[in-house]
Amino acid sequence: MPDTGCEIVVVGASAGGVEALIRFARVVPRDFAAPIMIVLHVPSSGPSVLPQILDRVGPLPAVHAQDGMETAGGCLYIAPPDRHMRIVGRRIQLDPGPRENGHRPAIDPLFRSTAESYGSRTAGVILSGTLDDGTVGLNCIAEAGGATLVQDPRDAMYPAMPANAIAYARPDYVLPIEKLVETLVQLTAGASGYAGKEVAVPDDQAPNPGGEDAQPGEIAPFACPDCGGTLWEKEEGDTMSYRCRVGHAFTMNSLIVRHVDTLERTLWAACRALEERATMSRRVARRLNDGDRTSSARRFERQAKVSAEQAAQLKTLLDSLEAVPDIGLDAIAESRIASEHGVA
Repeated sequence: MPDTGCEIVVVGASAGGVEALIRFARVVPRDFAAPIMIVLHVPSSGPSVLPQILDRVGPLPAVHAQDGMETAGGCLYIAPPDRHMRIVGRRIQLDPGPRENGHRPAIDPLFRSTAESYGSRTAGVILSGTLDDGTVGLNCIAEAGGATLVQDPRDAMYPAMPANAIAYARPDYVLPIEKLVETLVQLTAGASGYAGKEVAVPDDQAPNPGGEDAQPGEIAPFACPDCGGTLWEKEEGDTMSYRCRVGHAFTMNSLIVRHVDTLERTLWAACRALEERATMSRRVARRLNDGDRTSSARRFERQAKVSAEQAAQLKTLLDSLEAVPDIGLDAIAESRIASEHGVA
């Protein structure tokens, strides 16, 4: 972990992120030496007014990033809707690539690519959010020798994303937002305009359509919930990542959530089909009764009854289907936070 000399700051946030970023932007000093790159999970459709919000509340200008834009210190660069933001050398690359953890923009592509370009001169920050997007990217920054910072979950509106980052990426600093900014000021004090090295697209971002080794890692025994393709499983520090042939990527928690969503949609489709079958069978039975074909009508009435009962059983199953639990402040995270605050 560098004590100083970080040349770029990357920030990821999700649920509760607007409020967290407002606090962040308010306290960043006007003479902050490094560019600050921000990914907030936003809907792919529709405009985002986050740059205008952050531009008003703090001393630094805030802009939506543009493809090919060169970064400079003293500015907040925000990923636009429906585009991943990556750093290649000192330039921004925007692309409509496969969703990661169900998001575009996602946090991990920014963190991974910045670690590739800036190495130990990177500072990565995880703020409020749910699930665990950013955990793998933060681990990439740590492996490159950069500084890793996480908002104290007790300071976050939604603590799960910071808590996951603490549990699996073991960050250097766990602090409230205002203290995080103070630390970033110290970490970037030696910034000297390092432009970042030009890099090729990393292997895990350039799927090979041929062969079984289309992605690094081992083939997992379950399918991609977005496209149904094969997933490859790769160890990332204390956690695992999953990526399919075309590039959809997931962390552990996001993969489970996506599979639960897929399962729920499948069960509701089956429930609808059974109810439609029951309705059609009743309609046929009425027509047969009108034509004095009562024996055949009774068979369709029995079929309608069975289909309705099966649909009711599926609804009961759907009512009992449990959502994926938030990690919240689990024992690992609590221990990490306590040690950061000097609590025995």
